[in-house]
Parts: sequence; C-alpha cells; structure tokens
Amino acid sequence: MYVRLHGSLELYKSSYDYTYLDDLARTLHARAKKTAEVWCIFDNTAEGHAQPNALHLLERLRLHHK
Repeated sequence: MYVRLHGSLELYKSSYDYTYLDDLARTLHARAKKTAEVWCIFDNTAEGHAQPNALHLLERLRLHHK
C-alpha cells in the first residue's frame, strides 16, 4: 500500500490536522496487518509541514502498535 499526501486544502503547503492523522494511523495500522508493506509519503514540504505531520503520524502508529 502506498499513500502520498500533498497537503490538505492548499497543495504542498498545508498541514494536516491531528484528527485526520489519527484516523490515518488507524487505517495504516489495520492495512499493515493484511499487507506486506505500507508506505506513507508526506509531500507538503513547501512550508515545512511534512516533518511535523510525519512525526505525529509515527507517534500515533506507535500507540496503535502497543
């Protein structure tokens, strides 16, 4: 599975809200149980939102993994 996120509202510039990222974490976690590989790429880099969004998602995935 491959998910590429370009920003919400304004392409490449907008950040994702925590509710969306929390829902995405649940979806990716569920898919990871059924699929060999799950990739999620953040491409909302123009204003620096990709890294904080990815780190939030990663933390949520860790919580679901426990």
